Amino acid sequence: MPNTIRLKRSATAGKVPLASDLQLGELAVNTNDGKLYLKKDDGAASILEVGPVTSVAGRTGAVTLAVADIAGSVTSVAGRTGAVALAIADVADLAASLTPIGAVIPYAGLSAPPRWLFCFGQNVSRTTYAALFAAISTTYGAGDGTTTFTLPDLRGRVVAGQDDMGGASANRLTGQSGGVDGDLLGSAGGAETHTLTEAQLATHDHLVDMGVPINTGSGGSHSHSFVYGQRAKSGDGQEVSDLTHTGYTETTSTVGSHTHTVDIPAFNSGNAGSGSPHNNVQPTLVLNYMIYAGA
Repeated sequence: MPNTIRLKRSATAGKVPLASDLQLGELAVNTNDGKLYLKKDDGAASILEVGPVTSVAGRTGAVTLAVADIAGSVTSVAGRTGAVALAIADVADLAASLTPIGAVIPYAGLSAPPRWLFCFGQNVSRTTYAALFAAISTTYGAGDGTTTFTLPDLRGRVVAGQDDMGGASANRLTGQSGGVDGDLLGSAGGAETHTLTEAQLATHDHLVDMGVPINTGSGGSHSHSFVYGQRAKSGDGQEVSDLTHTGYTETTSTVGSHTHTVDIPAFNSGNAGSGSPHNNVQPTLVLNYMIYAGA
């Protein structure tokens, strides 16, 4: 069964316990630096650290840190082959080391957690958020020009990778893509809807089918007759009181069966459609975006 550890009371100012002062299994308090001393089987006094935990090296068993508040930071757990459990109320350095200042992530919550700010184009203090200002500067707006700067405005927008990230343009997002300059960090553009222009339509034509032959019908081989009249009297130098009317019938030349070509002038087909703008939105789920501002 385990041994019972008894705490030896000491009230001597600045007293550093010695192994000879302790019995096996006894604890003593160093009133000079607050450290605990434990008498071990080998007769030595083992010092138990109760200040900031900086290293747990060479451990092969379980190490559990259940500290309400560590003023320093846990910087190393080296040589571990067993479990290490950390139950620490607040270690600011740990969060800072895992998340870079200026990181932007989607967030499903309704309000931003500590050290994070929602991205809706608001102006924030250059002093309060000095680390964030050092990271993004005035890329997304200069604020009032002196005391504030502007955060990215991601309301109703999707995020695209900078087209020339790494130094060479991929030409996947150019000025033709809704007016977005993909080579410029912070550039914005695009639209919820779009109305097509004539220049954006593919080259095409419309078939006009009259449904009937374009030639006139044939009347077969035929001719046309006509009648004309004449009045005349042989003259002998006397008064003419009446002219004799003589009628003649003539016939046109005969023409074989034939048709006539009909020239139909150009015309437009009827209009269709309304010219209304079309939806330009990809399948979307709406979340908040937030940026890490640091401690």
